[in-house]
Amino acid sequence: MASATTSAGAQSFLRSLAARYGNIAALQASDVSSVLTVDASSLSTSHLSSLFRHQHVALHVKNFLSPSASASFASQYSARAALEAKNWQVSTSRGLESSDVATIGTPGNVAASNPDPAEQQAYHDEVALTLASYRASPSPHPFSLLRLLLDDLSPHGCTLRKSPSSRLPYSPGLPRLTTGPTRYRSGFIHVDDLSPLDDARGTFSANVYLQQPAADAGFDGIPNPGGLRIWPLRYSKKDFYLNAPVLSALTSSDPEDQAVLRQSLEGPVDILPEAGDLVLLCVQRPHCVVGFREGQRVSLQSFLEVAEGQPCLIDS
Repeated sequence: MASATTSAGAQSFLRSLAARYGNIAALQASDVSSVLTVDASSLSTSHLSSLFRHQHVALHVKNFLSPSASASFASQYSARAALEAKNWQVSTSRGLESSDVATIGTPGNVAASNPDPAEQQAYHDEVALTLASYRASPSPHPFSLLRLLLDDLSPHGCTLRKSPSSRLPYSPGLPRLTTGPTRYRSGFIHVDDLSPLDDARGTFSANVYLQQPAADAGFDGIPNPGGLRIWPLRYSKKDFYLNAPVLSALTSSDPEDQAVLRQSLEGPVDILPEAGDLVLLCVQRPHCVVGFREGQRVSLQSFLEVAEGQPCLIDS
Protein backbone atom coordinates (compact mmCIF):
# COMPACT_ATOMS: atom_id res chain seq x y z
CA MET A 1 0.00 0.00 0.00
CA ALA A 2 2.81 2.40 0.93
CA SER A 3 4.63 1.55 -2.30
CA ALA A 4 1.55 2.31 -4.40
CA THR A 5 1.05 5.60 -2.58
CA THR A 6 4.70 6.55 -3.14
CA SER A 7 4.44 5.69 -6.84
CA ALA A 8 1.25 7.72 -7.25
CA GLY A 9 2.89 10.64 -5.49
CA ALA A 10 5.94 10.48 -7.76
CA GLN A 11 3.75 10.38 -10.86
CA SER A 12 1.74 13.35 -9.61
CA PHE A 13 4.96 15.30 -9.00
CA LEU A 14 6.30 14.53 -12.50
CA ARG A 15 2.99 15.58 -14.09
CA SER A 16 3.13 18.85 -12.16
CA LEU A 17 6.75 19.39 -13.20
CA ALA A 18 5.92 18.74 -16.86
CA ALA A 19 2.92 21.07 -16.78
CA ARG A 20 5.13 23.93 -15.55
CA TYR A 21 8.42 23.32 -17.34
CA GLY A 22 7.93 20.61 -20.00
CA ASN A 23 8.38 21.46 -23.67
CA ILE A 24 8.56 18.53 -26.09
CA ALA A 25 8.82 20.83 -29.11
CA ALA A 26 12.06 22.27 -27.73
CA LEU A 27 13.63 18.81 -27.86
CA GLN A 28 13.23 18.61 -31.62
CA ALA A 29 16.76 18.37 -33.02
CA SER A 30 16.18 20.36 -36.20
CA ASP A 31 19.86 20.25 -37.14
CA VAL A 32 19.76 16.47 -37.64
CA SER A 33 16.40 16.09 -39.38
CA SER A 34 17.99 14.84 -42.60
CA VAL A 35 18.31 11.27 -43.81
CA LEU A 36 21.64 10.47 -45.45
CA THR A 37 20.88 8.47 -48.60
CA VAL A 38 23.70 6.75 -50.48
CA ASP A 39 24.10 3.86 -52.89
CA ALA A 40 25.81 0.79 -51.45
CA SER A 41 28.63 1.14 -53.98
CA SER A 42 29.47 4.60 -52.59
CA LEU A 43 29.12 3.94 -48.86
CA SER A 44 32.13 5.13 -46.85
CA THR A 45 33.48 5.41 -43.32
CA SER A 46 32.45 9.08 -43.18
CA HIS A 47 28.81 8.13 -43.80
CA LEU A 48 28.81 5.69 -40.90
CA SER A 49 30.73 8.05 -38.63
CA SER A 50 28.26 10.91 -39.16
CA LEU A 51 25.36 8.61 -38.26
CA PHE A 52 27.17 7.24 -35.21
CA ARG A 53 27.77 10.82 -34.00
CA HIS A 54 24.01 11.46 -34.36
CA GLN A 55 24.43 14.00 -37.16
CA HIS A 56 21.64 12.33 -39.17
CA VAL A 57 18.45 10.57 -38.11
CA ALA A 58 19.17 7.64 -40.42
CA LEU A 59 21.49 6.25 -43.08
CA HIS A 60 19.53 4.85 -46.04
CA VAL A 61 21.71 2.57 -48.16
CA LYS A 62 20.17 1.83 -51.55
CA ASN A 63 20.79 -1.44 -53.39
CA PHE A 64 22.46 -3.25 -50.50
CA LEU A 65 20.99 -6.45 -51.99
CA SER A 66 19.94 -7.18 -55.55
CA PRO A 67 16.20 -7.55 -56.29
CA SER A 68 16.64 -11.25 -57.00
CA ALA A 69 18.55 -11.89 -53.75
CA SER A 70 15.93 -9.95 -51.75
CA ALA A 71 13.09 -11.93 -53.29
CA SER A 72 14.87 -15.24 -52.70
CA PHE A 73 15.56 -14.58 -49.01
CA ALA A 74 12.04 -13.17 -48.48
CA SER A 75 10.56 -16.35 -49.95
CA GLN A 76 12.77 -18.56 -47.76
CA TYR A 77 11.86 -16.78 -44.54
CA SER A 78 8.16 -16.54 -45.37
CA ALA A 79 8.12 -20.32 -45.85
CA ARG A 80 10.02 -20.95 -42.60
CA ALA A 81 7.81 -18.57 -40.62
CA ALA A 82 4.85 -20.98 -40.70
CA LEU A 83 6.81 -23.45 -38.55
CA GLU A 84 9.44 -21.38 -36.76
CA ALA A 85 8.24 -17.80 -36.22
CA LYS A 86 7.33 -16.62 -32.72
CA ASN A 87 5.18 -13.62 -31.90
CA TRP A 88 6.85 -11.83 -29.00
CA GLN A 89 3.98 -10.54 -26.89
CA VAL A 90 3.89 -7.05 -25.40
CA SER A 91 2.70 -6.03 -21.95
CA THR A 92 -0.26 -3.62 -21.79
CA SER A 93 -2.69 -2.51 -19.10
CA ARG A 94 -4.93 -5.34 -20.32
CA GLY A 95 -2.18 -7.96 -19.88
CA LEU A 96 0.03 -9.66 -22.49
CA GLU A 97 -1.10 -9.06 -26.08
CA SER A 98 0.25 -10.08 -29.47
CA SER A 99 2.50 -7.62 -31.27
CA ASP A 100 2.59 -6.99 -35.01
CA VAL A 101 6.02 -8.63 -35.37
CA ALA A 102 7.00 -12.28 -35.50
CA THR A 103 10.65 -13.36 -35.44
CA ILE A 104 12.52 -16.50 -36.39
CA GLY A 105 14.96 -17.27 -33.59
CA THR A 106 15.52 -15.96 -30.08
CA PRO A 107 16.56 -12.33 -29.44
CA GLY A 108 19.94 -11.97 -27.78
CA ASN A 109 18.57 -10.05 -24.77
CA VAL A 110 16.07 -12.85 -24.11
CA ALA A 111 18.81 -15.48 -24.27
CA ALA A 112 21.13 -13.42 -22.05
CA SER A 113 18.46 -13.04 -19.36
CA ASN A 114 17.65 -16.76 -19.24
CA PRO A 115 18.88 -18.09 -15.86
CA ASP A 116 19.05 -21.72 -17.05
CA PRO A 117 22.66 -22.58 -18.12
CA ALA A 118 21.44 -25.52 -20.23
CA GLU A 119 19.05 -23.30 -22.20
CA GLN A 120 21.74 -20.67 -22.65
CA GLN A 121 24.07 -23.34 -24.05
CA ALA A 122 21.31 -24.60 -26.35
CA TYR A 123 20.89 -21.05 -27.65
CA HIS A 124 24.63 -20.67 -28.37
CA ASP A 125 24.69 -24.11 -30.05
CA GLU A 126 21.87 -22.96 -32.33
CA VAL A 127 23.74 -19.75 -33.12
CA ALA A 128 26.87 -21.76 -34.02
CA LEU A 129 24.87 -23.88 -36.45
CA THR A 130 23.28 -20.79 -38.00
CA LEU A 131 26.64 -19.07 -38.47
CA ALA A 132 28.07 -22.23 -40.03
CA SER A 133 25.17 -22.34 -42.48
CA TYR A 134 25.88 -18.71 -43.46
CA ARG A 135 29.54 -19.57 -44.15
CA ALA A 136 28.60 -22.66 -46.18
CA SER A 137 25.98 -20.90 -48.28
CA PRO A 138 26.81 -20.64 -52.01
CA SER A 139 25.55 -17.04 -51.99
CA PRO A 140 26.48 -14.58 -49.23
CA HIS A 141 23.87 -14.20 -46.51
CA PRO A 142 22.76 -10.59 -45.82
CA PHE A 143 23.90 -10.81 -42.19
CA SER A 144 27.37 -11.87 -43.38
CA LEU A 145 27.45 -8.96 -45.84
CA LEU A 146 26.36 -6.56 -43.11
CA ARG A 147 29.06 -7.75 -40.71
CA LEU A 148 31.71 -7.44 -43.43
CA LEU A 149 30.53 -3.95 -44.36
CA LEU A 150 30.60 -2.76 -40.75
CA ASP A 151 34.00 -4.37 -40.13
CA ASP A 152 35.43 -2.69 -43.23
CA LEU A 153 33.97 0.78 -42.66
CA SER A 154 33.75 1.18 -38.88
CA PRO A 155 36.90 2.94 -37.60
CA HIS A 156 37.61 0.14 -35.10
CA GLY A 157 35.98 -2.76 -36.93
CA CYS A 158 32.96 -4.82 -35.95
CA THR A 159 32.50 -8.08 -34.08
CA LEU A 160 29.68 -10.21 -32.71
CA ARG A 161 28.70 -9.52 -29.12
CA LYS A 162 29.90 -12.36 -26.87
CA SER A 163 28.47 -13.75 -23.67
CA PRO A 164 30.45 -12.28 -20.71
CA SER A 165 30.66 -15.71 -19.06
CA SER A 166 31.11 -18.24 -21.88
CA ARG A 167 32.55 -15.84 -24.52
CA LEU A 168 30.26 -17.53 -27.06
CA PRO A 169 28.67 -15.25 -29.67
CA TYR A 170 25.11 -14.03 -29.81
CA SER A 171 23.20 -14.11 -33.09
CA PRO A 172 24.05 -11.33 -35.57
CA GLY A 173 20.36 -10.61 -36.08
CA LEU A 174 16.92 -12.06 -36.68
CA PRO A 175 14.39 -12.25 -39.53
CA ARG A 176 11.25 -10.24 -38.74
CA LEU A 177 7.89 -10.69 -40.43
CA THR A 178 4.80 -8.49 -40.17
CA THR A 179 1.58 -9.51 -41.89
CA GLY A 180 -1.39 -7.21 -42.47
CA PRO A 181 -3.73 -6.11 -41.12
CA THR A 182 -1.46 -4.67 -38.44
CA ARG A 183 -2.66 -3.85 -34.95
CA TYR A 184 -1.23 -0.33 -35.03
CA ARG A 185 -2.51 1.42 -38.14
CA SER A 186 -0.12 4.35 -37.88
CA GLY A 187 2.66 2.29 -36.32
CA PHE A 188 3.85 1.55 -32.78
CA ILE A 189 5.98 4.49 -31.58
CA HIS A 190 8.82 3.40 -29.30
CA VAL A 191 12.50 3.52 -28.47
CA ASP A 192 14.66 0.45 -27.90
CA ASP A 193 16.95 2.36 -25.54
CA LEU A 194 15.67 5.26 -23.42
CA SER A 195 19.16 6.66 -22.71
CA PRO A 196 19.86 10.29 -23.71
CA LEU A 197 21.96 10.69 -26.86
CA ASP A 198 25.72 10.86 -26.42
CA ASP A 199 27.96 11.84 -29.35
CA ALA A 200 30.56 9.29 -28.23
CA ARG A 201 28.25 6.26 -28.15
CA GLY A 202 24.83 4.95 -29.08
CA THR A 203 22.49 2.06 -29.77
CA PHE A 204 21.58 1.58 -33.43
CA SER A 205 19.66 -0.87 -35.57
CA ALA A 206 20.51 -2.12 -39.04
CA ASN A 207 17.51 -3.23 -41.09
CA VAL A 208 17.77 -5.09 -44.40
CA TYR A 209 14.47 -4.94 -46.28
CA LEU A 210 13.62 -8.11 -48.20
CA GLN A 211 9.96 -7.46 -48.99
CA GLN A 212 7.57 -4.54 -48.52
CA PRO A 213 3.76 -4.32 -48.73
CA ALA A 214 2.32 -2.81 -51.90
CA ALA A 215 2.08 0.97 -52.12
CA ASP A 216 -1.74 0.77 -52.05
CA ALA A 217 -1.87 -1.61 -49.04
CA GLY A 218 -2.15 1.14 -46.42
CA PHE A 219 -5.09 1.98 -44.23
CA ASP A 220 -7.29 4.81 -45.49
CA GLY A 221 -5.64 8.19 -45.09
CA ILE A 222 -2.31 6.75 -43.85
CA PRO A 223 0.45 6.93 -46.50
CA ASN A 224 3.68 4.93 -46.89
CA PRO A 225 2.55 1.47 -45.71
CA GLY A 226 5.50 -0.43 -44.25
CA GLY A 227 7.58 2.75 -44.24
CA LEU A 228 9.77 3.96 -41.39
CA ARG A 229 8.94 7.08 -39.38
CA ILE A 230 11.50 8.71 -37.04
CA TRP A 231 11.15 11.68 -34.68
CA PRO A 232 14.48 13.58 -34.36
CA LEU A 233 14.28 14.16 -30.60
CA ARG A 234 17.33 14.79 -28.46
CA TYR A 235 17.04 15.12 -24.69
CA SER A 236 19.22 15.20 -21.58
CA LYS A 237 18.45 13.52 -18.25
CA LYS A 238 17.03 16.83 -17.04
CA ASP A 239 14.85 17.11 -20.15
CA PHE A 240 13.56 13.60 -19.52
CA TYR A 241 12.32 14.41 -16.02
CA LEU A 242 10.76 17.69 -17.21
CA ASN A 243 8.88 15.78 -19.92
CA ALA A 244 8.51 12.41 -18.21
CA PRO A 245 4.74 11.91 -18.78
CA VAL A 246 5.35 11.91 -22.54
CA LEU A 247 8.86 10.44 -22.84
CA SER A 248 8.18 7.54 -20.46
CA ALA A 249 5.41 6.45 -22.84
CA LEU A 250 8.11 5.54 -25.38
CA THR A 251 8.56 2.19 -23.61
CA SER A 252 4.84 1.52 -23.24
CA SER A 253 2.54 -0.60 -25.43
CA ASP A 254 -0.69 0.82 -24.01
CA PRO A 255 -3.00 2.38 -26.62
CA GLU A 256 -3.53 5.34 -24.27
CA ASP A 257 0.22 6.05 -24.17
CA GLN A 258 0.46 5.70 -27.94
CA ALA A 259 -2.27 8.35 -28.25
CA VAL A 260 -0.29 10.66 -25.95
CA LEU A 261 2.80 10.24 -28.14
CA ARG A 262 0.91 10.95 -31.38
CA GLN A 263 -0.56 14.07 -29.88
CA SER A 264 2.75 15.33 -28.45
CA LEU A 265 5.44 14.45 -31.00
CA GLU A 266 5.84 16.66 -34.06
CA GLY A 267 7.92 16.80 -37.22
CA PRO A 268 8.59 13.14 -38.04
CA VAL A 269 10.96 12.14 -40.82
CA ASP A 270 9.62 9.50 -43.22
CA ILE A 271 11.64 6.86 -45.07
CA LEU A 272 10.09 4.47 -47.58
CA PRO A 273 12.65 1.69 -48.14
CA GLU A 274 12.45 -0.66 -51.09
CA ALA A 275 13.32 -4.35 -51.15
CA GLY A 276 17.11 -4.65 -51.10
CA ASP A 277 17.69 -1.45 -49.12
CA LEU A 278 19.54 -1.19 -45.79
CA VAL A 279 18.51 1.42 -43.21
CA LEU A 280 20.55 2.20 -40.09
CA LEU A 281 19.14 4.43 -37.35
CA CYS A 282 19.68 5.31 -33.72
CA VAL A 283 16.99 3.45 -31.75
CA GLN A 284 17.24 5.97 -28.92
CA ARG A 285 15.09 8.23 -31.10
CA PRO A 286 11.33 7.58 -31.26
CA HIS A 287 10.43 5.58 -34.35
CA CYS A 288 7.79 3.27 -35.79
CA VAL A 289 6.88 1.22 -38.85
CA VAL A 290 3.72 2.47 -40.55
CA GLY A 291 0.94 -0.13 -40.50
CA PHE A 292 -0.81 -1.74 -43.47
CA ARG A 293 -4.04 -3.65 -44.07
CA GLU A 294 -2.67 -6.42 -46.30
CA GLY A 295 0.55 -7.93 -47.57
CA GLN A 296 3.73 -8.77 -45.71
CA ARG A 297 6.87 -6.95 -44.63
CA VAL A 298 9.96 -9.17 -44.36
CA SER A 299 13.21 -7.77 -42.99
CA LEU A 300 16.42 -8.73 -41.21
CA GLN A 301 17.30 -6.71 -38.11
CA SER A 302 20.52 -6.37 -36.13
CA PHE A 303 21.31 -4.14 -33.17
CA LEU A 304 24.62 -2.29 -32.96
CA GLU A 305 26.36 -0.95 -29.87
CA VAL A 306 28.77 1.80 -30.84
CA ALA A 307 31.31 3.49 -28.52
CA GLU A 308 34.14 5.80 -29.47
CA GLY A 309 37.46 3.96 -29.72
CA GLN A 310 35.83 0.51 -29.51
CA PRO A 311 34.78 -2.09 -32.11
CA CYS A 312 31.13 -1.96 -33.13
CA LEU A 313 29.25 -4.82 -31.41
CA ILE A 314 26.46 -6.53 -33.35
CA ASP A 315 23.74 -8.81 -32.01
CA SER A 316 20.02 -9.55 -32.24
